Amino acid sequence: MTRQSFTLLAFAALLYLVAIVENAASADDDHKTKCGSCKKLVDDFNKGKESTARENFAGGDVAWEEEKRLSYSTSETRLIEILENVCTKDHKCQHLLEMHEELLETWWFEKQKKHPDLHEWFCVKRVKVCCAKGTYGKQCSECPGGAASPCSGRGTCEGDGDREGKGSCSCDNGYAGAVCAECSAGFFAANGSSTDGDVLTCERCSSACEQNCTAAGAGNCDECADGYDEQDGVCADQDECTREKDAPCQNKQRTYCLNTVGSYRCAACHTACNASCTGASAQDCDACASGYVRDDESSPCKDVDECADHQSRWLPPPRPDDPNELYPGCNFSTYCHNTDGSFECRDCDVACDGCSASGRDSCLKCSAGYSMTDKTCNDIDECQDGSSPCDADLELCVNTDGSFQCDCASGRKRVSGKCPPKRKPTVVAANDDDDEDDNEEDKEKDEL
Repeated sequence: MTRQSFTLLAFAALLYLVAIVENAASADDDHKTKCGSCKKLVDDFNKGKESTARENFAGGDVAWEEEKRLSYSTSETRLIEILENVCTKDHKCQHLLEMHEELLETWWFEKQKKHPDLHEWFCVKRVKVCCAKGTYGKQCSECPGGAASPCSGRGTCEGDGDREGKGSCSCDNGYAGAVCAECSAGFFAANGSSTDGDVLTCERCSSACEQNCTAAGAGNCDECADGYDEQDGVCADQDECTREKDAPCQNKQRTYCLNTVGSYRCAACHTACNASCTGASAQDCDACASGYVRDDESSPCKDVDECADHQSRWLPPPRPDDPNELYPGCNFSTYCHNTDGSFECRDCDVACDGCSASGRDSCLKCSAGYSMTDKTCNDIDECQDGSSPCDADLELCVNTDGSFQCDCASGRKRVSGKCPPKRKPTVVAANDDDDEDDNEEDKEKDEL
C-alpha cells in the first residue's frame, strides 16, 4: 500500500467516525414529528432571547442607555446572536430553520410586537406543522371530549397540538372509553356515572374481588378472587393452612404454612426444629434438631450445652503420652466453646499448656517461657534476673513474649551465626625518618 493510499484510507475512516458521532447525536430527534422540531426551534429561540437580554450599559446618560437598549432589543445583531444557538445537534430542526429563516426574520422585525407568541404565529399559523392545544391532525380537529377538556380531563389526547397526531385518548388508570368517561375493569364509579362524565370518579375495587364490583368493600364483589370464599354475601379470606387435603407446604422440609390475606406462604421453622413444625417458635417443633433437647413434651426445644457435658470436653490430666491424641470432643490444646445447637473447639492461649477457657487465667499449666502467678500464666523475663542467656561481651538480651533473643551489641551483624568481637585500638608506630630528624636537631644543639 502506497503512502498516498494509506492517507486516503485514514481520511475515509475519519469521515466514517464523524458520521457515527453525528448519527448518535441526532438519535434523539429521529423520532420527532415536524411539530416537535418546530417546538424545539421556538424553545431554543426563546432561550436565546433570555440570554441576550442586556440589563445594563456602560456610561451614565440614562436617556442614551434607554435608547441603546431599545435599539438592541430588535436589532439584527441580537437576532444573529440568538440564531447561533438554535437547533444545535438536531438535523430536522436545522432543516426547518433553513427552510423558514425568512419567516423568522419577518416575525422578528415586523410581527413580534403584535404576535408575541412565536409558537402560535410560526408553528401553527405560518409553517402549519402544529395545531392549537386541544386539537390534532391535518385539519386540527378537536380531541375527543372537546378542545377545552380533551379526553374528559382523565387522559391524554394522542398527538395533542400536532398535525401528525392520531387523536385517540390514552386514559388515566381506572378510566376507559373513547373519551375516558367510564370506569375500567377492577374499578367502580364512586361518584357520577358513565352517562355523567363531568363528575365521574373511579376507585379501585377491593382486593377480595375477582375483578368487577358495584361499590367499595368485600361485600360488593361480582365474584370473589382466588384465596377468598363467599360467606354471608361477603368475600372473606380463605385460610389455606387449615386444609386437610393437599395442605400447603407439607412437602417442604423445615417450613410451616403461614396464612396471608388472600393467600399463604411457606415460612421457615425455628433452627431448633428437626424437619417440621407448626409455627415459628422453638415451642412449635414436631421434633428437636441435633444439638437441642426438650425438658418435657410441652416445653420448647432448647440448646444443649455440649461443653457442660463431660463426654464432649477434653479430659483433665494426666495428659497422654501422645500430645496429638484427641480426647472426646476437643484436644488438649483447645477448649470447648458452646454455640447455638453445637460447639466449637477453640485454640488455647500461647501461654497455656492445656486450658479450660480463653485467656491466660484459664491455663491448666503454663507453657515454656511462662510462670504461674496468681492463677495466671505470665511471661518470664529471661533478661532481667542477671543470668542472661546471651554472651555478655558480644550480645544484648532482648525479652520477648514467652522467650528471648540475643542481638549483636552496637548494631553489629552476625557473621556465620556469630557476633564479631570488638575491634582493639590500633597503635601507630613512630616514623623512622622522623626519628632521624630529631637526632640531627639534637646534634646541632650540642655543637652550639
